[in-house]
Amino acid sequence: MRRIFALISLILLAACAAPEGAPAAIDPPPPGKAQVYLIRPKTVVGAGNLQITAINGAVVAQLQVGQYTVVPVEPGETVLTFRERIQGPLPLLDLRLLQEIGGFNEIGRVTLRPGQSAFMNYHWIRWTDAEEASRLLGGGARYV
Repeated sequence: MRRIFALISLILLAACAAPEGAPAAIDPPPPGKAQVYLIRPKTVVGAGNLQITAINGAVVAQLQVGQYTVVPVEPGETVLTFRERIQGPLPLLDLRLLQEIGGFNEIGRVTLRPGQSAFMNYHWIRWTDAEEASRLLGGGARYV
């Protein structure tokens, strides 16, 4: 029994480690625009949850673990809000209907100039810099 517990613990710890890969290139935004990278790294924690993100009140992404997307935005203040949707294993256990009642929670604001990029790391729910974002994208996150 101890061996099984130790094996499960090692598997979980290995799954929590961010895979290392070559840093990914950060593409510039379209001319006259800014952009926001929404990055949800590969993790075990929250793997069954879908994160629905809105920028300035408009839903722009539904990210699962190991996914990212890039959203062009108008320069100026950008407000990120999101809510999590827990995916149940059976339709009867699905909590989506209850969660639709709740609103979006603000997770960050940033003022962007034309040509500027911002990066949201959903593992920590915080803005990050281009270097860390490049490492996260190089770690195997898939574009959606």
